[in-house]
Amino acid sequence: MEIVLGLSRSESDIEEIRKRICYILLAVLLIMNLAFTAERFENAVPVKAKDSWNVQARADVLPDVTGNSLAIEAVLATVYLAKTLNLQEENLLVKAGSMTAEPAVMPALAETSSAEAVPAVTAPTATAPTVTIPEAMVPDVTTPTEDITTPGATDTPGTTDTPGAAVVPEILTIHLNGNGGEPALSTMTESMDAISAEGWSVPFRPGKVFDGWYLDAGCTVPFTGVNPENYSGADTAVLEVYAGWRELDGFVCNDAGHIISCAGGSVIDGIFALPSDAACTGIEAGALSSVAGLITEVYIPANITYIGPGAFNGLTNLMYIEATPGNPNYYSAGGVLYTMSGEVVAAPVWYGECI
Repeated sequence: MEIVLGLSRSESDIEEIRKRICYILLAVLLIMNLAFTAERFENAVPVKAKDSWNVQARADVLPDVTGNSLAIEAVLATVYLAKTLNLQEENLLVKAGSMTAEPAVMPALAETSSAEAVPAVTAPTATAPTVTIPEAMVPDVTTPTEDITTPGATDTPGTTDTPGAAVVPEILTIHLNGNGGEPALSTMTESMDAISAEGWSVPFRPGKVFDGWYLDAGCTVPFTGVNPENYSGADTAVLEVYAGWRELDGFVCNDAGHIISCAGGSVIDGIFALPSDAACTGIEAGALSSVAGLITEVYIPANITYIGPGAFNGLTNLMYIEATPGNPNYYSAGGVLYTMSGEVVAAPVWYGECI
């Protein structure tokens, strides 16, 4: 009986040991399954920039795993690409395949001081992860077509970049109105983008000096340039400008160019010199009444071709008259003024005493 009981007790111990071994194996399998599931879950979560360091750390731990470096480099390149394209890190997913490669055995570590060998460490070979970018986040790398314009270039009049926009004429027709001068009207054309008054012909008006171009006959609005946009949409572009005129400095002339009055500034140190401007052609009687007592000498340039009768009468201090050589109508001798035919026109105050 004792033998039978002993056998029964041994069988029950063996059965108990078998059950415990099964429990241990099940626990190990469960732990391995959980570890494998955690590994897959870790590879499926969004990759952030900071995780690239974890990936690099795993690369350092597994230097000899076949294909590991390529996989890590792909992950790092993906993270760098995401930073470059300003993609949200949550939109970048890394999917890893199952661990199907055979484990590689790392070389044994050096012996310890106790001469005990350290068992070799093995690690599974991971397949290269597949990096995917959501379709909505893929950047458009199509090179845009740009409108390249040369710096400093201006649009050519007569053209437009906007469909339906008004066209600016390329040619400007210019009417130069004499406004009392000759010619009364001149017409010329210039390119809209090259308008310049410097090349325009200046009219002539007796007794007056040209004073520039104006946009009105009253000479109140000076011409300063052309704005092509003012002619936008016009079939033809026409510019009307008017000559401006002013009096000769110190003199007032009539339409014939004859002096009819003068100011005190026209006499300097007793010398009265008629203007040598071609616009002044003569002097009328009474023109010197306001300065008669100041004049001691009279100078007559070549452009003075008319001297009205009695123009130099009343000059009580006149001592000398001189006409420049080359005057077509007058000459002087001994301070006396003569016509080309020899008739006396005017003489100093002493002349009558000498006759």
